[in-house]
Amino acid sequence: MKSVLAVIWVILFIVIMVGLYYYSTYNNLSKTNADIEKKWETLNLYLNDKAEILMKIKDFMVNANSDNNTQDFSFLDSAVKVLKSAKTKQEKIKAADELEKAASKLLSMVENYPQLKVNDKFTQMLTKLENIDNKIEKAKAEYNSLVKDFNKRLNKFPLNLIASKMGFKVKKLFSFKSATKEKQRRNLTLWEIEKCAKFS
Repeated sequence: MKSVLAVIWVILFIVIMVGLYYYSTYNNLSKTNADIEKKWETLNLYLNDKAEILMKIKDFMVNANSDNNTQDFSFLDSAVKVLKSAKTKQEKIKAADELEKAASKLLSMVENYPQLKVNDKFTQMLTKLENIDNKIEKAKAEYNSLVKDFNKRLNKFPLNLIASKMGFKVKKLFSFKSATKEKQRRNLTLWEIEKCAKFS
């Protein structure tokens, strides 16, 4: 009789410990997942802000040469449209990469508008673009750090056996090549030098 009770107590202890492990693990993963989603929303906001700034830069360029404007900016309009219509994270990551390419192309075209080099509002807009790029880079690094930690935990035994049953899956990193930051910095530096030389 005592041996039967001992077995029952052992089984009950094991069930309780497994339950506590499951409950604790689920709560921890849920919190990390919530942090990841919150960081994702921040990234989303920054990307939308970047799109808006790029459109304003485009408007500056269009208005600066309104009498003889032969430049085609449809590549930027298309990239912004794709970004705003993206629903899934995979679509958003792909759209962010396309926006980056469009931004790089737009900034390359800036050299065709020398009159903007002395326009303080325009250079302020470029500075805003650089600032939002810095925010995106920081938010992206924080997001990817959380995702790496999350994925690492999911791939460890025994969590890898029960994670899917909890509703958790490995997440993809947010990665796209930033091609605009150095170009912005170079443009702003050259323009400041030119302005100083002009007024010296």
